[in-house]
Amino acid sequence: MGQLNRGQTTTAGRTLVGTEEEIGLITLLKEQTEDLRQSGFIPEKAPTQLYGKLIDMTCHAYLEGNHKNVEKYCEEALELNSESFWGMLYRAKGLMRKDEFDAAIHTLKSAIELHPGKRDKIDPLMNKVQIALKRSKTKDYYKVLGVDSDSDQRQIKSAYRKASKQFHPDKAHKQGIAKEDAEKKMASINEAYEVLSDPELRARFDRGDDPNSQERGDPFQGSPFAGGGGHPFMFQQGGGQQFKFNFHGGGGPFGF
Repeated sequence: MGQLNRGQTTTAGRTLVGTEEEIGLITLLKEQTEDLRQSGFIPEKAPTQLYGKLIDMTCHAYLEGNHKNVEKYCEEALELNSESFWGMLYRAKGLMRKDEFDAAIHTLKSAIELHPGKRDKIDPLMNKVQIALKRSKTKDYYKVLGVDSDSDQRQIKSAYRKASKQFHPDKAHKQGIAKEDAEKKMASINEAYEVLSDPELRARFDRGDDPNSQERGDPFQGSPFAGGGGHPFMFQQGGGQQFKFNFHGGGGPFGF
């Protein structure tokens, strides 16, 4: 689908799934296939390769477009074809979000074996997972502040201020938090902010290099309550549009 090749994931998703104004290719195919089955041209339970292709395309569009219905189509893509590239990428991302990094790496290694020509999509995610795995064994400053790794400076600053108010030693006792525990938590919060508020230090941390690692000999100095010294925070549809699908091998678009 040309729309996907051009990175037009939103347009491709609408073409495939449809909108309130226009029927999508998936629904159109289902209706036409059902007519052919009732007419006896297609065996009752015969699967169609084309349907699977459309579902896979939708998984692709929704995954790259961060669509809210990505789970529905990528899970179906995997049910129809366990080797679906976009389905595997979706699975790996899901495992990463659940901190199941080893399983995510295993899924991506399988994707490399099955789809060696897709390294440009696999390698960046593999790198992120490997860094997250390494980070999980040390400190995760994003978790300390309760923000995502793609948070911007405004979100990081806001999270820092919120955490500082909650765990400030002079106020924590009102929430039933012991002063010693609050001091330890506040030290972690300041340490995390010190790294994430500095673009250079954050970039190092995102590469898997903890700027505060004692092994590197360059831990931050000074009071844990320094506060950040000056850091400010892709048939035919209506309108005559036609779509062409090419499949490898024989047998036409229906797999029976």
